[in-house]
Amino acid sequence: MEHVDRCVVLVDAGYLLGAAASLLAGEPARSRITVDHAALIQQLRQRPRPRPRCPSCGSTGSTARPTGYPSPSTADCA
Repeated sequence: MEHVDRCVVLVDAGYLLGAAASLLAGEPARSRITVDHAALIQQLRQRPRPRPRCPSCGSTGSTARPTGYPSPSTADCA
């Protein structure tokens, strides 16, 4: 078996937050919910990993906004 010393978890934040908004507000408009982005990232980083001693490498953000620039909340996450 190969030794793995890193793991990466990629999260589509738009999809995740849209799904959360659908569950909480009944529609996928992310503006309908308030999100503590720092707490969300912390929780995602603490999720069980494939191997207990495999540290996460970090997190980053990207955007698909028409302007091409991240929103303030996306910039805070990155």
